Amino acid sequence: GFRLQLGNMKRIAIIEDQIHFQEYARETLSQDKELDLVFFFSAEEFLAYEQNDQFDLIYLDIKLKNMTGLELLRITTDSGKEYKIVILSTLFSDSVIFEALENGAIGYLLKSEVFNLLEITYIFLNGGSVITPTIAFQVQRKFKKNPVLGLEKLTDRERQILDELIKGYTAD
Repeated sequence: GFRLQLGNMKRIAIIEDQIHFQEYARETLSQDKELDLVFFFSAEEFLAYEQNDQFDLIYLDIKLKNMTGLELLRITTDSGKEYKIVILSTLFSDSVIFEALENGAIGYLLKSEVFNLLEITYIFLNGGSVITPTIAFQVQRKFKKNPVLGLEKLTDRERQILDELIKGYTAD
């Protein structure tokens, strides 16, 4: 399998309010002793954590109690600090996907399509990006749906997002 030569501890935050998914993440990621995992049940709990900008990678659920993952993304984007945030959710409407990506998410994973969270984590830590198949299809369909709109009508930011996703998605 794919192995990452980290050589030093990598801190990973998982912002997720479902116990069973927290347990899955802990079970999978703790196979690598160089991954230091910190779990948060809410966006508010994450924001209250003093060193919340010290994580090498953050997995974020959209559906959280009170503040949503999208609201948290907007706050982290506006903060001007560097956060590597990946959405890990059951939600996949076009509006949610694009809002997440426009607000700085570096990947979008559907929980039902995540088969090897450890390998995916290595890809992100190595500077790559991953979107799971259903999300890739939605992104592709959105651009295909209106060919007149085409790539020339995309904003620079949208084109950049699409380029990054295509690169990340094919980089396995």
